[in-house]
Amino acid sequence: MFDKSRFLLYCPVNDKEPHFIKDYHPAYFDLHMNYYGDNDNNFCFEGFDHTKSFIKKHKWPAISDLLEDQESILHKGYSYIMFMDNDVIISSSDLLDFFNIVNDFKFPISQPSVTRLSSYWSFLEHREDSFYRLVRFCEVMMPCFKYDVLLSCKDLLSKSESGWGLDCVWGYQHDNYVVDVVVAKHIGGVTSHNWKLSNNKTPQKEKEDLIKEYK
Repeated sequence: MFDKSRFLLYCPVNDKEPHFIKDYHPAYFDLHMNYYGDNDNNFCFEGFDHTKSFIKKHKWPAISDLLEDQESILHKGYSYIMFMDNDVIISSSDLLDFFNIVNDFKFPISQPSVTRLSSYWSFLEHREDSFYRLVRFCEVMMPCFKYDVLLSCKDLLSKSESGWGLDCVWGYQHDNYVVDVVVAKHIGGVTSHNWKLSNNKTPQKEKEDLIKEYK
């Protein structure tokens, strides 16, 4: 029997509802939202069973902070945790199918396939003739980690404020899989290349330094 308590979806949100929420049912999987907007008192998605945090950082530094806190939601016994951007279109029922597949096959790191032009990386695009594939890496946009693999990446995740380069490195370290029978669409353009980072690096420089350190 399916046990939704084994799976967690983490999503950073501002004041717009993530797209998957339109058909979210709390029996599918647990949901955690990190609110990074400016109206903490107004952060409320009525009718959705979820936990929340208020870490005002970019996606991966916020996740790194939660990993360091042994009392956080990330350490509550989940088998798989997916970290999905809020501008990804995928139904909760498709996410349920995805969680079931990665759990059955025990993938270390995985993601759904994506529609054409949803990613810079064409090898992540959906293939009709495939069920799942081993790929170079799963993108920072929506990777799903087996819990013990996530723990092994804890130090890595703290080393890129922008997130650039993380996927290249965890692709070196672990087998990464795309699940082609589940398809997502990314509707937001890439804006992170313009971010001003507190370490005074550009996202591209973060990526170069990270790859040099781990290669």
